[in-house]
Amino acid sequence: MRRQYTWDDFVYYLRHGSSPATKLIITVNVAMSIVGLILASVIDLRGLLEFSTSYWLLQPWTLVTYPLASVLMCPGDLINLFFAALWLWFIGGSLERGWGTRVYTFFFFIISAISALWLAAGALLLPVASLPAKIGLLGLWMPLAPITVAWAAINPDQQILLYFIIPIRAKWVAWLTVGVTFLVFAQRSLLLGAFALGGCAAAWLYVNYRERTPGHSAQVIRLRQSRRRWFNPATWIRGYRDRKRLRKLFGEEDNDRNRWR
Repeated sequence: MRRQYTWDDFVYYLRHGSSPATKLIITVNVAMSIVGLILASVIDLRGLLEFSTSYWLLQPWTLVTYPLASVLMCPGDLINLFFAALWLWFIGGSLERGWGTRVYTFFFFIISAISALWLAAGALLLPVASLPAKIGLLGLWMPLAPITVAWAAINPDQQILLYFIIPIRAKWVAWLTVGVTFLVFAQRSLLLGAFALGGCAAAWLYVNYRERTPGHSAQVIRLRQSRRRWFNPATWIRGYRDRKRLRKLFGEEDNDRNRWR
């Protein structure tokens, strides 16, 4: 008998494993992008979530909501979303496993806000004549730059395959990310390109501070997390529900076997 997946199975998938926050961010990003595309004629979801240097003071929540949705207007946008989600799965999952879900989630949204604020500060310093009507941020690519810098600062010599073909070390990936981020915004102004790197600088400073501060090693963090889980009643209840769910699952499989004998 073919098993039907329920909402509880989906929640179980998100909450369990080594990187639940990364999975949730990717899932929300994909879902919000699809919803925005379907309901484009009903609600301007992009206008509600997109960060804009022109009116972000009227919509302060966009400091942390702009990474949660992407633009899906053509097949190229879908490819961009796929590679952004894949890259976040790789480096974001790595950071979450090392730092813990709580610290990583806090870092993700704080560094997203810092990147947006630095960009807004750079836009304020530009002459009015050279300033575009609006500089907007939407999608994962802007926070991915400082997250990449943080990951590379921790694993500078780790080698990956760029585009699944070119072997390259993490530190050069970080420099390449910084260069691309600068060039994207420097097309409008060199000053804006420099300010767009504020999030990358903040990520690098945070990682260096964290690595030099006692008590922030991965082993110490994992030990603290295991102690919190051990003394947390919610963990006991969750474990009981998981065991009950598995017993029910294997019981259904046994019944299916007996039925076909």
